[in-house]
This record gives sequence, C-alpha cells and structure tokens, in this order.
Amino acid sequence: VPHQKFSQSESCAGCHTLATHTADLEGNWTGSDFIEQATYHEWLNSSYNNDLTLQKECQGCHMPLMDEPIIVASGYAFLPPRQPYRQHWLVGANSFMLELMKNRIPELGITANESHFDVVLNRTLNSLHNETALVELTADEVTGDTAKYTVKITNKVGHKLPSGYPARRAYVEFVMTDEDGNEIFHSGKLTAGFEVQGQNADYEPHYDVITDDENEVQIYEMVMGDVLGNVTTVLERADHMIKDNRFVPLGFTVNHPSYDTMAVVGSAFNDPNFNHVDGIEGSGTDEVHYHVPVTGISGNVTVTARLMYQSLPPKWNAEMFGVDNPIINAFEEMYWEEGPDPVEVAAAETNSLLIDVEENAMFFRTGPNPTSNGQMMIDAGSDVIKLISIYNMEGKLIETIKPNAQRSKVLLPYAIGTYLLDVTTSRGRRVEKVMRR
Repeated sequence: VPHQKFSQSESCAGCHTLATHTADLEGNWTGSDFIEQATYHEWLNSSYNNDLTLQKECQGCHMPLMDEPIIVASGYAFLPPRQPYRQHWLVGANSFMLELMKNRIPELGITANESHFDVVLNRTLNSLHNETALVELTADEVTGDTAKYTVKITNKVGHKLPSGYPARRAYVEFVMTDEDGNEIFHSGKLTAGFEVQGQNADYEPHYDVITDDENEVQIYEMVMGDVLGNVTTVLERADHMIKDNRFVPLGFTVNHPSYDTMAVVGSAFNDPNFNHVDGIEGSGTDEVHYHVPVTGISGNVTVTARLMYQSLPPKWNAEMFGVDNPIINAFEEMYWEEGPDPVEVAAAETNSLLIDVEENAMFFRTGPNPTSNGQMMIDAGSDVIKLISIYNMEGKLIETIKPNAQRSKVLLPYAIGTYLLDVTTSRGRRVEKVMRR
C-alpha cells in the first residue's frame, strides 16, 4: 500500500464508522439510526489527532512502515525501488477468533496455514500486552476494618478501549490472597462457563467504589437497548445506548463536535475519576477504588489487579444461540469447543501488612501525614490510646509506646519512607499507613 495514498486516518473511516437502521421487535423499520461503531470518530476526539506533539494516524499502529524500498512491479527488476510502503498487519485484539479459525482450517476451508495464523496471533498478542493499556495499583490505607486500594488504568490506544464491534469488553480482576495463597477477596473471577462472577443479568453498572467481590465487578463495555428499552445484542434492534463506559483515548472531551457519535453513557459520565485527573478532563484514564473487608485478618497479603479483555463473551452470544439454525448451531459448537478465554492485557501487584484488624475499630486522626520532620499527633477523641506500635513496610517492629491518654505524639524513624502505625485504644484497634518525606 503506497504511503501517499493511504497515510491518512480518513481512509479507515469508511469501514470503521457504521450506523445501522433500527427495527422494532416485529422487524419494522422505525426510521432511526444507531451508531454501532465509531472508531474513526473516537480517534478524531483524541490527542493523537488534535495535539501536534502526539499526532499519530491509525496506520501508525495498524499498518507499520516498511524499513526498505521495494520494487512494486513483478517481473521488472530493472525498475528503481520505491518507498514508503506500509505493511498489511491490520491487527486488532480478537485473538479468540484467530485461534478458533487456526484450529479448524480444513473444516472451514481456509487457505491460510497454521504458520500464517501464528504470525498474526503473535502480532495481536504483542499489541494487547504492550501497546494497549497500563495498570497501576496503590495501597491507600486501612480504615476501621477495611483495607483500601486504588486501581488506575490508562488507555494507550488512539480510540476507545475496547472499540469496534460491540461484543467486546474489558473487565478488572482484583484479587487479595494471604501468605498461603488463599483468596480473601476476588472481584472479576471467571467462572467455568467463561463468564464473570457476580455480573447482573442485564448489565453491570459502572463503579467508582467496589466493596462486594461476589456481586460487583468493573466491566468496560457498550450495552445496546431496543425500542422498549431492553438490552439487545441484535444489531438491527439497537435503538439507543444504555451503557458505554469504555475507556476513552487521551485528550477525549465532551465538547468535541463529534461527541454525540461516541458519548459516555451511564454512571461513568458522573464518575469524577473517569477521564479526569484532578478535575481536568482528557486523561484517558479511570480509577476504581476497592474497599476490602479485612476483619480478623493478620499478616502479609498480596493484591493483584489485572485488566482482562474478552472479544466474544458468552453473554453476548446468548441471544443468537437461542435461535435454532444450522449455521448458528455449527458456530456454537466451535465456540464452546474453543472456549472464549479472556486475555490479560496488563497487571500490577502490591503487598500489604495487616495486623489483626478488628471489627468497628475506632476512628482516629493522625497528622500531619506525610510529615517532613517525623513528628505526628494521634488523636483518639474520647477513647484512650493504650498502645502504639510502629512497623516498617516489611513488618519489622521498630518501637512501641504506651501513652494511656487520648492524644499522643509519635516520632517516626529518621529514614524517609512509609511506616505502619498499629494503634490500640480502649474501644478497638486501627492500622494507619504514614509517610516521612
């Protein structure tokens, strides 16, 4: 493909901007249209189009430049080589269908061989693992009987994530385990049927805070509604968007002229952390806060956050698989034989030390935190502070203090770093993470 003819993103827009006509449940056209995908418009509303320092066309990721000039006319070796040309990689993220086809080449009459599929699969997985998203995990504090963590996910691509065909979704798997590997908390657990545990029958709402691992999971997806407002996966029945909390690209703004074709829909629109950092729009990020009940838990715990991608989840296919048709039945058999496993896009891990967290531990104030000189004040209100233990982040006890008072001064070690204060009062116990800087 000559660079000068197909170097602009506009050449991609014809196929990656799709509006479908809406039909009612009887198959009658309503006269309305539904934006089934608007990947090109998502790119338009991004820094990769609007910021000259970051500008990048769709071809920059999906059709990389060749390194050397080539002769384009077969049998005319005397012609001078020309450049630049782009390669027909055109990979996205749907490794599941590539695997399904690779494993059924004779059955499907495919002319490509396994090695051809392997090349594309490697490119697809490399893109997913290295060029798609960044996951950051922060241990915040233990408040009362709850350990708090923040998962920040950054969209690295130049459009929504996921984009394109509306079946695709991403979700966060958040796991806390003890020193023996036993699960304490697991949101986003995959079931034996390749579904996400705890998701609602219709669709899962967008969360800012997750506290219940059995019933709450953060799923990034678009959900279509029919003329009656019910969830549908039949494209021609799609009348309006019920939910769209897919990650938006860097620089995305609600004030862009084409925003109506790729709006954020549902509770994500009011999430102060969605596409905002410090109140400024366009970050291309989202933060999910996990509040994990840890009553009675003591010792080191490992917390892992993973962003998982599933191109064709069972929930999407349920409506189609309910139709008895030879072609659909054949695909359903292949589908379950292959197994629609999700792909891990990115992950982060951290360790925390929990020290016998008791239920309804007392509320107390510490300050300043962080402290520049190591001095802090603990105020237990009407309770009496019985014992203060200072630990480093490796769990080593540094000092114990027995104030027997409602207020007490604490002097952290001289070394700059993060420490744990384990405070026992006449009413309970609390562990607080503090910093000397």
